[in-house]
Amino acid sequence: MQTFLRKTLKYLLFIFILNSQFAYSQESSASIKSADFFFKKGNLKKSDSLYKQLVDKNSKINPNIFLKLAKIAISKNDEVEALYYLNVYNRYEQNEEVNNEILKIAERNNFEGYEKENLNSILMIFMKFIPYFLIIFSILIFYIQYSLLKRINLKEKITIRHYIIVSALILGLLFVSNLDNNLSIIILKNDNVVLKESPNATSKILLKLNKGTKLNSIGQDDIWIRVLIDNKLYFINQADVFQIKT
Repeated sequence: MQTFLRKTLKYLLFIFILNSQFAYSQESSASIKSADFFFKKGNLKKSDSLYKQLVDKNSKINPNIFLKLAKIAISKNDEVEALYYLNVYNRYEQNEEVNNEILKIAERNNFEGYEKENLNSILMIFMKFIPYFLIIFSILIFYIQYSLLKRINLKEKITIRHYIIVSALILGLLFVSNLDNNLSIIILKNDNVVLKESPNATSKILLKLNKGTKLNSIGQDDIWIRVLIDNKLYFINQADVFQIKT
């Protein structure tokens, strides 16, 4: 009887999850259609709100929505926000036309950090493939550990070389995993953004940068984002930036 009840509960839970996902998918699809309708009709304020709600709710979303949000931002004369959405689009799809548009906007406004666009593009591509690196490292570690266990069962000799290989792969996995959590690209959204010596509000101000400046971040301490400029570490409050994470 208990076995029957467990199976019934599992089945009902599965049906509930399936129905919830289906309902959410339908809701998301309806929201996209509604946002697209207002976008085509020229009601950019309404479409902007709907697209942003979709972006906030969904981790997986059609990258073209970011192009539409960039277009809306330009219509509002907010070219910093437009740059943010164009760079987010590049996180999903590397596109030469989009890269050219980013450079045009940056040049038109004298925004800094875009002369290194090739470096940022390489970083974007690397960030995109980090999950695949993690999978490859995990598979290799599992395979080698399985081989070592097999050798132990067969009472074969295990050399230091085997341990070095496993250790190197584990360190590689930890390194790539850490990059996945820390690497990002940021765009300053305010003028006179302060870069501090340490991650707290009372620390010394070392530098000030204007909005639109693009930087690569190497991690975060609470609300403070770490950036490296000319081999020197600075801290920026996350409220002052648009952040493009992996």
